[in-house]
Amino acid sequence: MLGSILNLPRNAKVLRSLSFDPFYNLALEDWLFQNIDFTNNPLVLFSQNSPSVILGSFQNPWKEANIKYLKRNGIKLARRSSGGGTVYHDLGNCNVSILTTKWEYDRKGNLEKICKVLRDNFFISCQVNKKLDIVYEGFKISGTASRIARGKAYHHFTILFSSDVYALTESLQSPLQDIIKTNATPSVPSPVINLSSVNEHLNADSFYSVYSDAVLRECRDACCYEIPADMHEIVIHSHKLSSWDRVYRDTPKFRISINPNIELVIEKGRVTTLEGNASHILEPLLKTRLCYQEFVPKYEEIVENFSECYSENNTLGFNTLIQNLP
Repeated sequence: MLGSILNLPRNAKVLRSLSFDPFYNLALEDWLFQNIDFTNNPLVLFSQNSPSVILGSFQNPWKEANIKYLKRNGIKLARRSSGGGTVYHDLGNCNVSILTTKWEYDRKGNLEKICKVLRDNFFISCQVNKKLDIVYEGFKISGTASRIARGKAYHHFTILFSSDVYALTESLQSPLQDIIKTNATPSVPSPVINLSSVNEHLNADSFYSVYSDAVLRECRDACCYEIPADMHEIVIHSHKLSSWDRVYRDTPKFRISINPNIELVIEKGRVTTLEGNASHILEPLLKTRLCYQEFVPKYEEIVENFSECYSENNTLGFNTLIQNLP
């Protein structure tokens, strides 16, 4: 059992990850969900991540993220197991995951408790809107998502304290968003605000202190427990979550309209079909992964070999695509 792997006390109620690696923290959440019985023992997991973009389970990374910006700034890209939209994480926000049985799952109730903590301890008047986001004066301060399976559930959400809003905005603006056609879950952008601008004493540590106290008061003899950042079983699983297959291959089928003459069909991260009047010339791209290392050499060879008949109009759009390849 995972409890023995983590030396998790029976009365542990609030867990805090000591890792800032988004893949490790997602792996930890997955492990808890798969291995712990939450009957009469719900858990709260608190974590923070270094700069990263976290996709929902059914989203398209090429459409949701500015991959060029992420690569240039060392920002990680991950895919979580829950649905919902794409979010930006850094050490200026915190992540809370509430793991329960399916029957105790209560998204609105969880968020109302967060609002009460912020009101009672930091004098921040926020509320839960109809979309089940936490907002302050019309600005979003918390994104939320969930997963329900096998009689278990978790509800996780972020809270903005002092995130880099410029990096957040740039990271989530893909230059390819207008040329990708997909049924994958789209993100819905919202204006955001850092709560530290409302109360300078509010940060991840001060919030964790009062929130964990509030949780522990509900359960007799409950305690907090810190999860080390180097648990071998969690590290192994985190490697799977950081793989190409998990981040990119698991994307639902989609199309890229390079220009009016060319359209690429992408399945499982690879070019499977070429459509348009130049498709015969582009055949070397078939079965190629949509990544810089594989795609660009083949494309450059095509341009060189067919320079006389491959018109400039057909190259339009490819540069934009190439710049946003992982």
